Amino acid sequence: MEIRLSDGRKVRIRITPAYLLIQNAATIPLPPEPVEEIQTAAGVERVPSRPGMPSYERYQQEMLSALQKREKAQLAFVLSYSVERWEEDVTGGEKPRREWRDRVPDDWSPDESVAHLLTGNRKADYLLLNVLLTTADIESVVAAATGQLSEQEVEEATRLFRRPVQRD
Repeated sequence: MEIRLSDGRKVRIRITPAYLLIQNAATIPLPPEPVEEIQTAAGVERVPSRPGMPSYERYQQEMLSALQKREKAQLAFVLSYSVERWEEDVTGGEKPRREWRDRVPDDWSPDESVAHLLTGNRKADYLLLNVLLTTADIESVVAAATGQLSEQEVEEATRLFRRPVQRD
C-alpha cells in the first residue's frame, strides 16, 4: 500500500499483524498494582492502595513512565516493520529527482540535540527525523500500518450496505 505524505512524497507500507503489536507491547511490563498494609483490630490487612496513599502516587508515576516507553517502542516497531520503502529527494545532476530507498544511508547520524528523543531504532529514527515530517504523516502511516480505517473509509463501506426493507 502506498501513502502520500504532506510534501507529496510516497511511502510504501505493509500491514503490521496485530499479534506482533501485542508481543512487542508485552516486552515492556506494566508495574504491579500497589498494596498497602494497614493495622486493624484484627491484625495486619493488605488492601489495594488508593489515591492519596504514598504507594499509589509512586505507582502512578511508574505507570506513566511504562506507558510512555511502551508507546515509543510501539511506534519504533511499527515504523521499522511496516515502512518498506520511501521516496527521497535527490539533488545532483541536471534536475532534482526522487528515488525510492529502503535503507537508512550509511553516513546518516542523528543530531545530538535530539538524542534524548530517539527511539533506539535507527530506521524509525531516520523516518521520524527525515521522512515523516508532520504529525499527520506519522498518524496516516501508523493508521495504515495497523489496519485502522479512516472515517471516510467507514462511510464509504457503510454506503454499500442495503437499506433495511420497510414492511407495511
